[in-house]
Order: sequence, then structure tokens, then C-alpha cells
Amino acid sequence: MFGFLNPGRQDIRYRSVYARCCEFQHLLYGAPTLPFHSYEATFLYLCALDAGVLAEANIPRRQCCHLRMSRSTLQAADAAIGTFTASLSMLLASIKVDDDITDHGSLRARVQRLLFGTRFRKAEEYFQERDRGFRNSLADILLRQRQLESSSCHSLELYAEPTADAFFYVFGLLGQIPGMTSVASTLRSVGGHIGKAMIAVDCAKDWRADKRTGGFNPVSDADQAKRAIAFAIDQLQVAVCRCSDAFGVQSRTAQALAGVRDRVQATKIGKWQFQPAADVCGETGDPRDRSVVLNAVCCVPCQGGGLAVGSDDCVSCATTCCCCMCCCSFCANHGCGGH
Repeated sequence: MFGFLNPGRQDIRYRSVYARCCEFQHLLYGAPTLPFHSYEATFLYLCALDAGVLAEANIPRRQCCHLRMSRSTLQAADAAIGTFTASLSMLLASIKVDDDITDHGSLRARVQRLLFGTRFRKAEEYFQERDRGFRNSLADILLRQRQLESSSCHSLELYAEPTADAFFYVFGLLGQIPGMTSVASTLRSVGGHIGKAMIAVDCAKDWRADKRTGGFNPVSDADQAKRAIAFAIDQLQVAVCRCSDAFGVQSRTAQALAGVRDRVQATKIGKWQFQPAADVCGETGDPRDRSVVLNAVCCVPCQGGGLAVGSDDCVSCATTCCCCMCCCSFCANHGCGGH
């Protein structure tokens, strides 16, 4: 689900990292792939910063990359991390495109597969080089997901396991980058909890549409949707605490995940049942007070309304501009207009 790890409130430090990852995406996979640039990739770059592998002082301070790039970036100190994050964005995009083709026969997804197939394979080859068993491991995980769907699995926790395993596995591969070995277990654990939260929120939001279309979903009514959101919030809180333990309460990763947790909790489904989130693992004060709201995503067109535009609650989004100066949208029912 594109945009899940959007922390909602993004200060200049976060935007600088986002723009840096965008630059690597542009360099390695081309400007046409920038709509696939992901918050998941940005989060892993934050992990490298929190681990002390990268220095924030070396990252250009900016809100947006403005489509600028330099080949010298590929020799920079963060080139290995940047290559990993860009390849992750393409991998996630490839999986999403294939899902849309399999589940819905999407014409747009078929066109994307045709246009970006070579670049998708390049990303897969990158991860295959990191782990010779990558393709088989990923294929096994995706097969397990399909088998659960075909068996009409009614347990959300069980249905979330393959996605959790996928993020556990891929996040853990970042631990092979020099300097990241010591935090590999943290990366795997956090990835697993993020994967569970992601699929739970996806199921909670899609259950009505899936019921109409006959699509598979272990969530089948409003009460189950509330429980799915509660499950997701619990998983995100555990991930926040894992990052707090490994990197510190004020770490970039802990704050980013706290923002994701609060954003999920603020959805219509979340507000039906839950109070505002407790402080992050003993942190005092509302972490949202330390940053500004940016309901927009650098370099990511809305593509029909709803692709990572900074508010998961948007029902009717009309793109007003799509450029590297940030994709701004106005949402008819929720008023989350771009800034």
C-alpha cells in the first residue's frame, strides 16, 4: 500500500532525506520511475542515519530535489544506502503492479509492467545479488499469500503473516550494508511489525469495496475493521518502541513511526474507537508539535486520486499540479488541501 509510512507531519530534516532518496531514484532508475519513490525507502534511509552509518550534515538541506541530480552522488558516502532504498521502491512497485494485474486485470498496471519491466527486473537483480535465494524467498512468500486468499482465510493475524515476513526479510537485507550489521535484528523486527500494520489498515479500509466486488478480505464488517485498526496501532507502537530502544526516543525512525501510528489512529475508523496515542515509550509531549504539516508528496503524482498524497482519508482528490515542486491536491470531503 503506497504511502503507508507517510509520517503525516514532515519537518525539513525529513524532507531533506526524502529528497535525497528521490535523487537516487532518479539517478538509478530514471525520472519516469519517480512516482514509485516510497516512504518505506525513506524510512530505511532514516535507519541508516539513526545507526550512525550516515551523517546528516552531508545531506543537502532542501524541501524537494526539483529533479536535480549529479552523477557524483553515486560516489558519495551514502551511495550504498541510496542504491538500496531506490531498489526497494522499485521492488515494492513491481509487486503492487503484479497484484493489480492478478487481482483486477488492471489495464494501467499492464501498461506499467510493459513500460517499467526492465527497471523492475534491475531492482530484482540488485536484491538477488545481495541474497542468492532472494527470488525463491520472495516467490514463496507471495505464494503463501495467494494460498491464504484462495482458502478464504478469516484470521487477519494469519493473513498478515506473509506481508510481515516479506518486510522482515527485505528490511533485514539492509543489515548487509557495511555498518548496518549491528542493527540487522532491529530492522527485521521493525519490518515485520510494519508489514502486519500495513496489511491490517489496507483490509480495514477496503472491506466495503471488496464486499461489493467479491474481492478477498478477512475483514467483513465495521466491527472487524475497528479491530483491524486496533491491531495495526498496536503493531506500530511496538515498532516505535523497537526503534526507541535501538536508536533513542528522539530518533528519526521512532518519531516517523509515531507519526504513522497517530495518522492511522486519526482515520475515521480509528477515531470510532480509540483515544489519542500514548506518549512514545515514555516520551513526554506530543511529537507532532515539533514539525510542520505537509499534505503533499514530492515527485509523486496522485495518479487518479489517492496515491500517497499525504492523507489516507481523502475520498475525492483532484490533482491540481504534478511536478517536482510537490504534487498538491484538494480533497472535497476532508479539506486536506496541499500546502
